[in-house]
Amino acid sequence: MNGILFNINQPNCLGRGPGAHRIATELRKNDWDIEVIDFFMYWSFDEIKQLLISRIDSNTKFIAFGSIFASWPDLAEDTASWVKENYPHIIIIYGTQIYIPLKTKHIDYQFMGFAETSVINLLKHLFSNGDPVKYKTIKGTKVIASEGSAPWKNPIIIYEDRDFIEHYEWLGVEFSRGCKFSCDFCNFPILGVKGDWTRDADNFELQLNDAYDRFGVSRYVISDETFNDSTEKITKFADVVDKLNFETFFTGFLRADLIISRGQHEMEELSRMKMFGHFYGIESFNHKSAKAISKGMHPDKMKQGLIDIKNYFKSHNKGYYRGTISLIAGLPYETEESIYTTYEWLKENWQGENFLLNALEIPKFTVEESVNTLSKMTMDYSKYGYTVYKEEDNLDGINRPRMSHKTLIWQNEYTNYYRVQKITDEIITDSYNHDFRLMNFHPTLYASNTSIEEFLSIKEVEFQPFDSNVLFAKNYINKKLSV
Repeated sequence: MNGILFNINQPNCLGRGPGAHRIATELRKNDWDIEVIDFFMYWSFDEIKQLLISRIDSNTKFIAFGSIFASWPDLAEDTASWVKENYPHIIIIYGTQIYIPLKTKHIDYQFMGFAETSVINLLKHLFSNGDPVKYKTIKGTKVIASEGSAPWKNPIIIYEDRDFIEHYEWLGVEFSRGCKFSCDFCNFPILGVKGDWTRDADNFELQLNDAYDRFGVSRYVISDETFNDSTEKITKFADVVDKLNFETFFTGFLRADLIISRGQHEMEELSRMKMFGHFYGIESFNHKSAKAISKGMHPDKMKQGLIDIKNYFKSHNKGYYRGTISLIAGLPYETEESIYTTYEWLKENWQGENFLLNALEIPKFTVEESVNTLSKMTMDYSKYGYTVYKEEDNLDGINRPRMSHKTLIWQNEYTNYYRVQKITDEIITDSYNHDFRLMNFHPTLYASNTSIEEFLSIKEVEFQPFDSNVLFAKNYINKKLSV
């Protein structure tokens, strides 16, 4: 039996979402022939139809769509509608991290979270007389929560020749599932993990060697919520990296406060791991704001620690390093003045690296959507000082919220959503006048034939990859259609 899995990328993003290839790898172990179709948003509808006509046969049982963040573009709707009209017996499946109601009547089953076990159980039930699966019907769609897929000791991804991987791509790799922490604003599905949930070292080594030997790939984006949740975890996989006969470059999420608290030994282990692209969820340099969301390191210690980390990596391993500081504007106790003060510190101390600054978004969930894990802040935002913003007509030229269909338009005693959004836009625009570089895993760079040295030198404002993205995607599509 076979199935087709469309990997929905974000617009202008050439990343191969690892989730689709992880599911495909696991299904192939269970005797399914699964073909993954990447870069979905670069295909035309006619090209999609041409592909499906060439692939669908009597053994095709399902067509799936997957994305890291919930997305159901018009092309997905057109494709699902066409499949249902021309192949009504084929099951349509959709999967993403959390449940979001999609404007479609064509999806039969919608998965949320890590879904290997749940997908396999569903397919056994539908096509091999397996046991019934648990689901919740929401607006006509059967919604299935992940079950039994964490911890997962062998999350290996083995790509196929028909994936047409290029040697310069950044592929995904996973070391453990869930997060040991429970920050107040976080709605990730698995929080407060206890114990060792890391994968086995031997299948990590197999995954890297396979991708390098067959495709020449050596760059990876780590999908873990927090890669450095323990130094022992870093050491475990750095020991593997030490044995490889090729150079690697890893990038992913790290807790800077943990590196600072643990000191040089952790930096040495990250260096041995070739973990040179760091994304730090700092959130705020306002001490009261950070403490309010369970991040309590004093800003002065954090700032000096970040500088020390940067200096360490700049003086080791050819100077390979890209540090991205992620900040949330509008957290409790954060004043507009303190946001600007943070930006002044970034200009004085962090040029040559990167930062992200986003307005706080507090998701609004319907009763149906409460199947998701909800953050402490989402469940009781009034406890954090937020109320609903009432002055809808007094927008002062400020943009409408980017996610108005599911985001609380909030206010507190210091500011409101619209004001914070205006400030973040102003700061990001001004940052282009300074020497801030491309972020450590820029989504438009995943499939760009750029050396590490070139990547580390690119200023964000100078990076215009879209023509090369289109060319890469079209070459991939032509290869797929010629198979």
